[in-house]
Amino acid sequence: MAADLIITNIKTLYTPCFAPPVRGKDLSKISSIDQAFIAVKNERILDFGNHDFTKHIGEKTIIYSANNQIVIPGLIDSHTHLVHAGSREDEYGRILQGVPYKCYYILHILWIYPGKDFHLHLF
Repeated sequence: MAADLIITNIKTLYTPCFAPPVRGKDLSKISSIDQAFIAVKNERILDFGNHDFTKHIGEKTIIYSANNQIVIPGLIDSHTHLVHAGSREDEYGRILQGVPYKCYYILHILWIYPGKDFHLHLF
């Protein structure tokens, strides 16, 4: 299946060893994959690892290089900044209506800036 986006050249991809919900000591168990990629289709992870990703390249696939950075998909750092001061009560409703929310592209952690190098931001 062709991906919409493939992020390549990931130095190390860190991911949980268990599917949610994860509790207790299992929270500290993570796996690392060196020289990895992530393939994304419809804003969901289609495939990841360090095997051949070329089967996911289609006519419209966008390929970004992580430039040998570390990637942690799925990590949700839940805090806010003063720039968001005031009420945010309507935020979830906007998301449900399909209004794009910049922080929710790849499992709420990866942010791609069109026309620039790949950047990983922990919010």
